[in-house]
Amino acid sequence: VDGSLIEIPLNGHIGIGGATGSGKTSLLDAILIRAMVEHLPDVLQIAMIDCQTVNMQSYNGLPWIWGGRVANTGEEIESLFASIFAEQKRREGLLAATNRRDYLHYNATATPPLPAIMIVIDEVADTMSVLENGSAFRESLARISQAFRKFGIFLLLATQRPSKEAGGAYSPHLAANLLTRIALRTTDAVNSEIVLGNAYRMAASLQRKGDCYLVSPDYSCPKRFQSFYIEPESVDNFCDRWRVRYDSNTRKLLDPNNPGGDYPISLSIERSQPELFPTENEENKFLACLQDAYDSFEPTQKRTTPSFNYYLDCLRKRGYPGDLNKLKDRIINGLRSLKLPIP
Repeated sequence: VDGSLIEIPLNGHIGIGGATGSGKTSLLDAILIRAMVEHLPDVLQIAMIDCQTVNMQSYNGLPWIWGGRVANTGEEIESLFASIFAEQKRREGLLAATNRRDYLHYNATATPPLPAIMIVIDEVADTMSVLENGSAFRESLARISQAFRKFGIFLLLATQRPSKEAGGAYSPHLAANLLTRIALRTTDAVNSEIVLGNAYRMAASLQRKGDCYLVSPDYSCPKRFQSFYIEPESVDNFCDRWRVRYDSNTRKLLDPNNPGGDYPISLSIERSQPELFPTENEENKFLACLQDAYDSFEPTQKRTTPSFNYYLDCLRKRGYPGDLNKLKDRIINGLRSLKLPIP
């Protein structure tokens, strides 16, 4: 471990796999706490499933939680998924009515914006076992992974048994759409290959307690890292402090001018860099940056339109992260929205 921080992209589908005791629940806690610290509930909602009724119960009642509670039973899980599919249909209608390509373009002009929805399932294989039709549930996950991203609906899946076979957690269609994959220590090399893809077998030799490999579009090969560990008592403390800052009926902040109260971790809400799930103002600022960059470009004999690196340099000067791989898709979408030429 060299001490440098890595950022797990949250604006896409994520698959996490690892054996018992490898640190999956701690990694989930770290991802969830980070997401809630960085994004207020009007920007992010989390639909959470914990059929084991143990690991995720601390999050019940938080304003980020879709429906206000973590789904445990088969009936609750089916009800949650019905509401997610109904929300997808509603968003599909909104995008069609406003002629928008995806929820980010919709949020650039709409008030109120659509919050991103993260569907978090602590153990996919166990969840399938408590449902009357587990195979239908697995196919629903595949459908979400294929078509729901443009509506701002994302998957965060964790499992001990990532098999693609019947009864396993991953169908082939689902696995193909998990662009971000995290493997903790797996039981064997076969499970490592399923979690990481591309015949990567090294997760079977990882240490436990949060030792991980990350595969994502940001890295050309698996990146080894050590996940944060948040003590269960700290998770409970975080959740308790946030519950009392919201009205349980209106799900609004009791004191909008002081969202985090005296809890130190809330300081991270005030961010100098753009959010992973952009709000209306932030997206408008991003588009304005692209337009300014295009307007200030001076054509040369070699180039008549700006290059990606030119846009990246302009965005760096405005405080955006300087990683072209992370910004390329967003730059392309922004240029299309502005009807500007794409390099």
